[in-house]
Amino acid sequence: MKKIISSLVAISLFCAFHFSAAAQINEADTKASLEISRGIIKLISALAKDFEAVKGDTLTKTADGTTVFSVNGADGMLATNQYVMVKSGGAVYYIANYSGDSKLLTMSFAAFTGGVTTLTNADGNFTITQDKEKSTSDKLIYYMSVKGTRVGSYTMESNKNEGTLIIGFL
Repeated sequence: MKKIISSLVAISLFCAFHFSAAAQINEADTKASLEISRGIIKLISALAKDFEAVKGDTLTKTADGTTVFSVNGADGMLATNQYVMVKSGGAVYYIANYSGDSKLLTMSFAAFTGGVTTLTNADGNFTITQDKEKSTSDKLIYYMSVKGTRVGSYTMESNKNEGTLIIGFL
């Protein structure tokens, strides 16, 4: 456990330095980032059952047949807002937005880009790759794959102090 926390501290400090010198990361923040990582892993598991375990009440339904649901039981994700979206064709996505708090942005980014693999990668099934073609100096895009299948993405727009996490088959 201490090794995991120290790995996440290093990742968080790197992210804090790279994205916002004002974001001072402490051990409690690192533990919260670890909880976000665990939440991501649980959400990936829930994806196989269309997020039934976390899908809450219907929030809205669009003319094209997309339905948006609230999220239950994912408070540990610490998202500014989060929802489950079911597209008319049946594709299901968990979406979390992080905005306005550079520390939380750093913690969520570190959870996605480093925390998940730190917790799970004894078997090497999880990989994180940056989309270098779409990433810019102000916008970083990363994908997560499990056994070669893309199951998530994180887009960080540091100039806007925003991040978007998507879990679903991409």
